[in-house]
Parts: sequence; structure tokens; C-alpha cells
Amino acid sequence: LKFAKEHLDTPQHYWENVLWTDETKVELLGKNTQHYVWCEKGTAYQLKYGGRNIMIWDCFAASGPGSLAIIEGQMNSQVYHGILQDNVRVAVRQLKLSRSWMMQRDNDPKH
Repeated sequence: LKFAKEHLDTPQHYWENVLWTDETKVELLGKNTQHYVWCEKGTAYQLKYGGRNIMIWDCFAASGPGSLAIIEGQMNSQVYHGILQDNVRVAVRQLKLSRSWMMQRDNDPKH
């Protein structure tokens, strides 16, 4: 909320050149998700596989989304910097940001 209040009067052309980035964990059939299964009456559903998750990184700007990156292994600062090197310049060109573009990210300590 503080960030939003501080930038209330920031002109639109400023936001058109901001690249927003974030990463998240997506859990596949894990304990933190709900599962809805249709099966015949009188039969039981048994989860044989599950508990996997993947980390993904993505970016977007006012002009659209960037490319999704799958994060292999544990996320740390070295992996994060590799993702930026492989994806940010491509996204800036793809999204047609100006030469004075700016990147916004969260304050995760891994960065």
C-alpha cells in the first residue's frame, strides 16, 4: 500500500516502461491444493503420484507478458541471476520497452 500511495501521481508513460518480475512455486497435486475427482459411485480414488512442485519466473509490462522460465533445482541468488541474464533482455525487446526501462521486483532475500 505504501508503494501505491507513493506513486499515485506518477505519469502513465513511466509505467509503460516498467518490467515487473516475480517467481512462485506451483504445487502439483500437493497437500496445499484441493482436488475434485469424478468417479463411479462405489469406487474410491487413490492418489498414486503427487507432491511435486515447480518454481517459475515470469515478467510483464504494460504492453503484455514476458516469457515464462522454469526454475531448475533450488532457487538461490546464483540461479536467480542466471534467469535474469537469460530472460530480461529478451523480454525488454519483446515488450518494446524504451531505453530508460526500469525493473521492479519483490524484496526476496535470494535476489
